[in-house]
Amino acid sequence: MRSPLLKAVLWLLAALMGAALLVAVVSQRGELGKAAIIVGGLAGLGLFVLGGIFLLILLRPAFGEARLRAGFGVIARWSVPPEDWELFRAFDAARGAEQQGTLNVLRKRKRRPRRPVGVIVGHRQILVDGSYHALNRFGVPELRAVGWLRLPGRPECLEFDLAYPRGNTGWVIPARLRVPVPAAAQGPAAKAFEHYRAPNLVPPEGLADRHPWLVIGGGGAVAMLSVGAALGGYLLRRAGTDGFLPSLLMMGGTVGAIGAGLFMLIVALTTVHWVRG
Repeated sequence: MRSPLLKAVLWLLAALMGAALLVAVVSQRGELGKAAIIVGGLAGLGLFVLGGIFLLILLRPAFGEARLRAGFGVIARWSVPPEDWELFRAFDAARGAEQQGTLNVLRKRKRRPRRPVGVIVGHRQILVDGSYHALNRFGVPELRAVGWLRLPGRPECLEFDLAYPRGNTGWVIPARLRVPVPAAAQGPAAKAFEHYRAPNLVPPEGLADRHPWLVIGGGGAVAMLSVGAALGGYLLRRAGTDGFLPSLLMMGGTVGAIGAGLFMLIVALTTVHWVRG
């Protein structure tokens, strides 16, 4: 995924614009016509909902990219000169053509870079020229193996063997992520290679196990927002607003509040020790 942090910021702005549009429609409903209220309400609601959904999807990779760029959890970093990057691009394309049916997940820029391309390796993720990838033996995608390609006449690179689940069939989509290793980066690349080659047979604890109250608090925030949406729909209905916008807000807010409440209850019952006894 290229630039998840930038995409998350853009979707956040879209959600904020949608919320501002909804507030403007509600505050000026007495001066607006019925058509303007419906169009403005639908546009604001669409921006708010879509922005919120994509923001939640991008939140984890954006947070991971921000941590790597800030230097947190970094185990190795190096730069790839433009001429080496061009050699790697040709090799990566040829290697991908040889591996039929295997997905090449690295999203490379189409033009030759003017400056060296940066590579930042973290404990469970990697950032290659702004392309962010999670590397977890118990995640999605699943990291299955890592190799160091040293082929005659070809640029050296790390090759990560990944697998994406294919629906509920139990089948997987094989994928590869290749990262160039120039001559000057042998030391940092070896450190990254040893880190990901080491076996990790115990699945890491999830966020709910490590910080249950943080997760429960997040669910509480969603519940409060949902209750606010339902209350806003009720007030719109009481103010005489026609159309399905008030009903949509009340129904969506009610469903969101109930879902968030069930989520918090499940997390509390499965993680909080004093609840489980």
